[in-house]
Amino acid sequence: MPSKVGLDITGRNTPQRARLSDITNTAPASLSKRREDDHPAKTSDAHVQKEMASLRKALVEKDKVIQAQKVKMEKLWSKYMSKTKQNEDVIRQNGCLFKELIEARDSLKVLQHENAQMVAVHKAVKSELQAKLARALEKVDLRNKPGLTDDNEALCNAQANPVLAKLAESRARRAISCLHELPVEAMESIDGGSKDLSAPCRTMLRRRTSLNYKEPSLKSKLRQAESVASQIKACLNPGSGMVHLSKVSEESSVPVVMTLDSV
Repeated sequence: MPSKVGLDITGRNTPQRARLSDITNTAPASLSKRREDDHPAKTSDAHVQKEMASLRKALVEKDKVIQAQKVKMEKLWSKYMSKTKQNEDVIRQNGCLFKELIEARDSLKVLQHENAQMVAVHKAVKSELQAKLARALEKVDLRNKPGLTDDNEALCNAQANPVLAKLAESRARRAISCLHELPVEAMESIDGGSKDLSAPCRTMLRRRTSLNYKEPSLKSKLRQAESVASQIKACLNPGSGMVHLSKVSEESSVPVVMTLDSV
């Protein structure tokens, strides 16, 4: 048993003071406290073990909550990644559509330009066809008129071909210049030998016989008349493939109707 002797300041052993007695009704509690005070190590170990068990339970619960939150976060992450992929696909499709829109706009401009050109060509062709139709209708009207001869039909054909008309005009002028100097006998010989000529040509030759001509040299004029008659027979032979031309001479007011081989 430990001694109840204490040391004083001088180092001498002094007896301890006696404690007052407990006269309250809490003696068992005080006794338990005393017992706990007597065994502090055992009480602390049990308390620590209880706290450790409670902490383990809390950690398990926290782990469960963390796992649930982790699953939720993984689901949210997968949704986020799928949305990002969809957004990238939409952006890519928008880019492709924008490029196609630009190409379609350019092709539309080209088609509009081609359409304008085709409309202009259509108008030109339409006007040309209308002009040709008008000329054809005029020819039909001229042919359907009463009293229209083959010479007038040939005249219309000659007017339709300007090259042919110029050639016929030049030959007619040369023939008229030669006919002005022919004598009456030559004109009668031409009239008698030109049975195959057209009626207007024979009428023209008969009208020339009534004119008075000078006769400087009869033989030369007869030769010239024969040559002119042969030229007239060669050039003024009516038939298929011939073109008739009505022309008024510049020197005379008598109308001259000539026939010319079609070129």
